[in-house]
Amino acid sequence: MVKPKVSILMNCFNGELFLERALSSVMNQTYQDWELIFYNNASTDNSKNIYLSHLDKRFKYYECDTKKNLVEARNSAIQFLTGEWIAILDCDDMWDDNKLETQINKISFEASLRPGLIFSYCNIYKDNQIHEMPVKFFNPRNIFDNLLSLDLSIPWSSVLIKREIFNEIKGFNELYPSFHDLDFIIQCSKITNFCCVNKPLVTISHHQNSLSSQEKDNGQYFLEIINVLKSYSKNNDHALIGICKMKVRYLFVLLKNFNLKLFFNELISISLKEYFYMFKIIINTAFQKRV
Repeated sequence: MVKPKVSILMNCFNGELFLERALSSVMNQTYQDWELIFYNNASTDNSKNIYLSHLDKRFKYYECDTKKNLVEARNSAIQFLTGEWIAILDCDDMWDDNKLETQINKISFEASLRPGLIFSYCNIYKDNQIHEMPVKFFNPRNIFDNLLSLDLSIPWSSVLIKREIFNEIKGFNELYPSFHDLDFIIQCSKITNFCCVNKPLVTISHHQNSLSSQEKDNGQYFLEIINVLKSYSKNNDHALIGICKMKVRYLFVLLKNFNLKLFFNELISISLKEYFYMFKIIINTAFQKRV
């Protein structure tokens, strides 16, 4: 099998806390034909020095003088990628040593499928402990619908994407500063086949300093996912189910934060069909917790 070159995209803003761990997980890859494109998004901490302390010629460094939001920074970094396949690694996550090799071998094994995106399951690093992420059955025939209903979650740092797919989609949608990755993967599911490595190859960090943790606390996390799914929701009940799941969580955040005015405004705007789905979601969630 011809071994393709992999471009690893790493965007960084003040990532010094976990950065060395992430870089080491790249250096330790058993698959060696890669380049690491590091895009420093105007960091003010020691991230630049940590990165440049690595002298490997496969480490490429780029930076911007003024901070951009994440989607703009990722779109800026794409132009520097030269590999046939593109991998994503957030600077607070890390890979297993055989991550790339396992996925490249999977491409060969699934050659008849001609996959354009390969992903894996992941572990979660939280409170100084590693937790196994619950595994949901992956059905390659229903990827689009399962993504819309949020029944399939693809860890962003696990993906390996064919460069042709990036070119066809033309980068990330800048309407979604945080969840352009979800929108991008949904778009991928419409134009290419997916395959999955049925074991964790990535460890995802959950910590209070992360943007997603901050956005969950104020509800913005759920609102942006809702906006992504709304663009696919016309005549698609799977997207409506995903929207309702996020609305349930958003309403709980509003109650938790005692934002009663906004809570009741949201209730008034919900349709009868959404109420039906939301009621089912709450009942199913309560039942699963009891089990």
